[in-house]
Amino acid sequence: MIANLGGETIASGFLGGTNGAYVRHVLDTESVPHHFTVVAGATRINFAVEDHSGLPPTTFNEPGPTVSTAEVERLLVTLRHNLKTAAWLLAAGSTPPGLSSAFFGVLGTLAREHSVLYAVDADGDNLHAAISSGPVF
Repeated sequence: MIANLGGETIASGFLGGTNGAYVRHVLDTESVPHHFTVVAGATRINFAVEDHSGLPPTTFNEPGPTVSTAEVERLLVTLRHNLKTAAWLLAAGSTPPGLSSAFFGVLGTLAREHSVLYAVDADGDNLHAAISSGPVF
């Protein structure tokens, strides 16, 4: 969305398998820069069913792949590099199996260390961890 609105962005996170390749393909097609950490498992698929009742859609969320400590460390290296020239860090969604919700707090700490604003689109424990790390937008 940021790229569609004319902003500069780099998409990052964990991607794996055929689903991850599809995400990468779509971003390439839309000329959105990205630097993902490749994981052994397949990126999950989520979908929503809208019935035009006026109620929120029903969502179906697969579990994501379990991420290893090495994969998490590779993502953190990427983020540290990208945050050197960033104005914002946006963390969204849920954490994959094997990764504690405390990770959102780690991201908040990284944002503060690099003097960038930190925005979060999450709920539950992930949001709580992010808020506990300092100011969040």
